[in-house]
Amino acid sequence: MNSPESTSSFAEFDQGGFPVSLDLRRAIDRAVHAVVSEVFLIQGFGQCATYAVVGAGVLSKVLNQPYRAVSGGEIIDCGNGNYLSMFPDRKARRDAKKLSDLREYHCWIECGRQVAGVGRRIELVDLTCRHDQLTAEHFGVHFSRRYVNSFTWDWKDQIEASFPAILRDNPLMSGRPKAWYWEDSRCTKLLQQWHQAEPVIERVMIPAALDAFRQIFCNSDLQISGQ
Repeated sequence: MNSPESTSSFAEFDQGGFPVSLDLRRAIDRAVHAVVSEVFLIQGFGQCATYAVVGAGVLSKVLNQPYRAVSGGEIIDCGNGNYLSMFPDRKARRDAKKLSDLREYHCWIECGRQVAGVGRRIELVDLTCRHDQLTAEHFGVHFSRRYVNSFTWDWKDQIEASFPAILRDNPLMSGRPKAWYWEDSRCTKLLQQWHQAEPVIERVMIPAALDAFRQIFCNSDLQISGQ
């Protein structure tokens, strides 16, 4: 799957821009989730690093764009004014020698794009939203949000535009960016080190997810043109 021949076979999926169609987003999400949930228990719950690294690998090949896995903090909207903050404190980030030394971090995917007439925008992809309720329950936060999407996939500035004003002065956000997602360089460095130490990601999981994507695409009427 990592040969030049197999990589070039995905050229037909290159969108040359964003957004990619909802059908294509769903197909990539399904493919990555199928592989991660097959390897890990509880349908891949708690494996945001794996989703991010495998997803970035698949996206880079399918869409021919420089997607990268990043790590840092996240705010989860749990419904009815309840929010969960996922971000390790400064001491934990400073003292951590490996990713598993951290708790309450999050990983997702980003890709910088040059948009005509606009400039540089960041495309953000989070394939773990299906686990929001389990995450909230794990940390003892009541979850009552009615809608739970499998993924979040949009321009980052569009996502952040929905950040609620009521949270901006909340003690929960003290010393933190007023955002749903924010990258931390130390967390991303630990994620990259973890990726390098896990050869199964490149050798097995990304090729398997690409195969799964190909099967999903070939067995459906997916539309891959930009919306």
